[in-house]
Amino acid sequence: MIGSSPPPKKFQLKLREMMLQIRFARKRLRKAKSELISIWLYKYKKCISKLKKRLCHSSQGEQERRMTQAKLQPLPDRPIRRVASKLSRKPTNEIERLRRKGDRWTANDLFRFQYSDPEDGTSEERRELCYEWLDRLHALQKKYCYLAWYEAAIYACYYRLGPIIMDPEEKRRIWTDMKREYAEIFLMGRRIWRRASHPSRLRVFYNLATLCVRFGDMEGDSTSELFREALADGDNFDYHLLDETQFAKSVDKITSLENHVIDQFYIRRRSSGSFRSSFRSKRSIERTPSGKSTKSQAMKRGRMSRFELAGLLDLIIRNG
Repeated sequence: MIGSSPPPKKFQLKLREMMLQIRFARKRLRKAKSELISIWLYKYKKCISKLKKRLCHSSQGEQERRMTQAKLQPLPDRPIRRVASKLSRKPTNEIERLRRKGDRWTANDLFRFQYSDPEDGTSEERRELCYEWLDRLHALQKKYCYLAWYEAAIYACYYRLGPIIMDPEEKRRIWTDMKREYAEIFLMGRRIWRRASHPSRLRVFYNLATLCVRFGDMEGDSTSELFREALADGDNFDYHLLDETQFAKSVDKITSLENHVIDQFYIRRRSSGSFRSSFRSKRSIERTPSGKSTKSQAMKRGRMSRFELAGLLDLIIRNG
């Protein structure tokens, strides 16, 4: 109205308070809407990811990676659940676990067998477990890059088999298979471990000596006896205690004992322990003569010695 008086101050203050309350309510409502929408979007994305996992077949490598990541980054309550499951579950049979894996075994499984207690379980279970691992190891192709690892693996098997085999025929068969394996390892090892005193070569040699003790004396086989006699003194291969001559004789024992094992299965060359032929090991009549040697032999044939010349002159005088 024209000419009306302005509203009182109390009314203006109340109106301002009401406007502020309305603005504050609008802000709270807007914030609640945004939070609700974000929660819905998060659940929607989670549902979509689960559907993708169900519908799309993930690869084996991706599954293993996620399982490994879950093991390395456990949830806060996961250690408690692990302890509870370990207390409630039954002990796993190693033979059944290995048979379930089949050809999908890894190096960790082998290390678990190698460094486990050799006396754990009954003798029958230990023998079956060793046979299972020998079958898997014999199926591998021997290569120079993991020859020492392969030898350590079969050593663990034969070390456990030695005392628990009671049947003489079975023990002789295992003993022969073991010597054949080590003969091949000796031949391959001489190409990568040239020195007889090489640490890896000495390790293989001492492992076979230990197996000779584990298996004992075999009838009609002098391998164990030869190893026992050759390694009777305790200062073998110790250059701190032996002089040069004694150390050389001590190192020669390695070659002679390796040759004894190799000769039972392979034909060696005369110069060293390998079955491959070489130029130095051939006799003089088997070698291909070089140009210098052929020329010198021709010059020797064309030249006569004093005795041949005197005999020829004597023959001419008698007939003359």
